[in-house]
Amino acid sequence: MPLNDQDLKYVAKKLLLSPKLVEKLTESERDTDLILSQASVKNIKKQDSLKITALTYLKLVVYRYSFDTTFDIDDKLYIAKCLFYNYLNIKKGLDYQLITDKTGPSEKKSQYYLVLAGLYYEETAKEFFYPGYQMFIEDGFRTRPELYCLSKHIEEWVSILREINRKGWINPIGKRCLLNKNDPKLLLLKN
Repeated sequence: MPLNDQDLKYVAKKLLLSPKLVEKLTESERDTDLILSQASVKNIKKQDSLKITALTYLKLVVYRYSFDTTFDIDDKLYIAKCLFYNYLNIKKGLDYQLITDKTGPSEKKSQYYLVLAGLYYEETAKEFFYPGYQMFIEDGFRTRPELYCLSKHIEEWVSILREINRKGWINPIGKRCLLNKNDPKLLLLKN
């Protein structure tokens, strides 16, 4: 997904480059994520969520808090997208149908549980996080071979998400999106 003009200007300013050069450097999604990873260590602020798109903001935050890890950029991107597609839905209310579905582990359930465990642990009944819930998340990610490496690091990812939550990096985006019902990013979440 290419960066829009707003995001290009923001990233260019952080990296001290021209927007045209950033646009050229971010022609592929992988290149975009590598550039965003570099921008994530610059002085990003919580109020930047008002200046850039929600997905770009979430990528910057995830990349920032996982910068010194051995996780590859694909895993970091995957986690950022998990947040983007699940955070607001959970904030609106738990999906009891998904939670109580007895069909076993799945990628969708694992994404949901990961975000729930990382961002909503304090607000969720402790009984929900039964012994072995991390193994359940791992099993769901193992349904896709390309997520096998990510499945080995669920505890670290939960810890990173909790740190992001503790520091208040996710709250600004939730408040902004919930207040602005006409935000086009909300339409993406509904599809």
